[in-house]
Amino acid sequence: MTKQASIDNAFQVVKERTEGLDGIVNFAGVFSPGSLIEISEDTLYQVLNVNVMGTFRVNKTFFPLIQKREGRIINISSEVGRQSGGPFAGAYVMSKHAVEAYSDSLRRELMLLDIRVIKIQPGPFQSDMTKNLESDFSKAANESYYFKSLLDRLKDLVKEESHKAKDPLILAHVIYEALTTPNPKPAYSVKPDRQRELMELLPTRIHDKLLAKVLKG
Repeated sequence: MTKQASIDNAFQVVKERTEGLDGIVNFAGVFSPGSLIEISEDTLYQVLNVNVMGTFRVNKTFFPLIQKREGRIINISSEVGRQSGGPFAGAYVMSKHAVEAYSDSLRRELMLLDIRVIKIQPGPFQSDMTKNLESDFSKAANESYYFKSLLDRLKDLVKEESHKAKDPLILAHVIYEALTTPNPKPAYSVKPDRQRELMELLPTRIHDKLLAKVLKG
């Protein structure tokens, strides 16, 4: 995802086996928690490089095969891609907001070529990302000066996040529908976190005050 030469090699392998593609599903993603005033530039770059630029590179490289069959491009965003940014997940949220904007612009370009671009916006699902949340927050706490104790406490909260993660087969069925239904939606929201959804309905000031109250304990 981060090396164009690797993507080019994959393209050649696929091209040798088929003249066209019916669909691409961009699912690669990484998450690195931490404060946006403390995480390193390299960390932020890595998240954006995989989550945003990786999707861009794959779609651009494989587009000729998609065009031959008027195939579909599926970009996996996140529920946070359409929500306001939360604390200590800024790098990931930035990347998913970028995926949303990229997908919208790409959809409105490629519709002129009769090619569908579809966003999938999952809530928490069982994956290596959710499995590693606790250790990721431990690492962020160890590297933080301003928020060490808070990030340590958040480790307990992210355990609940892991328990709420849904079966990935649910997500797989939605992706299959997006790839095969005659008239796919521009975006599919899949099992979003209800608490986050409710918080997004609140005025921003109230939302911020509630977050501060929870985080300050």
